[in-house]
Amino acid sequence: MAVTASSFVSKVFRAISVVLLTSWSITTLGFSALNVLNENRSLIGTAASISLLTYLACRLLVTTQPTAQNDSIAHILTTAYLRSRGEALATLVFTLAWLYELLSQAVIMVFMTIFGGAIATAIYTDAFVDDPNDLHQSDSDRENTSLAVAEIDEFKERVGVDPVALFKLIPPKALVCFAILVWVNFATLGLYVLRLSWRSAKVVLGSSPAPIVQKSEARDSK
Repeated sequence: MAVTASSFVSKVFRAISVVLLTSWSITTLGFSALNVLNENRSLIGTAASISLLTYLACRLLVTTQPTAQNDSIAHILTTAYLRSRGEALATLVFTLAWLYELLSQAVIMVFMTIFGGAIATAIYTDAFVDDPNDLHQSDSDRENTSLAVAEIDEFKERVGVDPVALFKLIPPKALVCFAILVWVNFATLGLYVLRLSWRSAKVVLGSSPAPIVQKSEARDSK
C-alpha cells in the first residue's frame, strides 16, 4: 500500500513538473521570438533566452522519460552543476544571464500590463466612441480619440472585422485571470532559475558535487 501511495505521489509531482516545464518553455519561446524580431536586441538577451529554452526543453525531456540513459545529452546538460565545480560555475554564469533576461522581460511586461489594461478599460467603457458633443473631453483627448477611431475604422475596412466588437466578446474576468496566470507562470519560472542558481553557487563555493554515477547505480540495483 505504501509503495502504491509513493508511486501515486511521484506521478502527481511528475505531472505537475511537466505542466510547469511546458508552460515555462512556451514563455521562453515567446521571449526568444521577440528577441529575434527585435532590431535593437542585445547579444546577451538573445543567447540567454535561447539557452534557457534549450535547458527547459532538456529538463522536460528528462522528466517525461525518467528511464532514459544517464549519459544522454539532455541529462548531462540538466545535471552539469552536480558533476564538478567547473561545470557548476558554467551553470551559475548561465543562470545569472537568465535572471538578467527575465528581469528585463519583467520590466517590459509591467508596461504591457499597464498599457493593455488601459486599452481594455477604454474598449469596455466605449471610450473609443468619437462624440464631438462631449464637453468633458479636452481638445487633446478628443484628438487622440479621433485618431484611434480612424485607425479602428481603417482596420475594419481592410480586414472586414470590427476589432472592438471582437474584443468585447471576451469577458473582462477572463482577461484578468489570463493576466494573473501569465504573471504566476513568469514568477515561478524566475523562482526556478533562482533556485538553480543558488544550488550551482553552493557547489562552486565549496559543497561537494553529488555522486551522480553512484546514485544511478544504486537506483539500478533497486
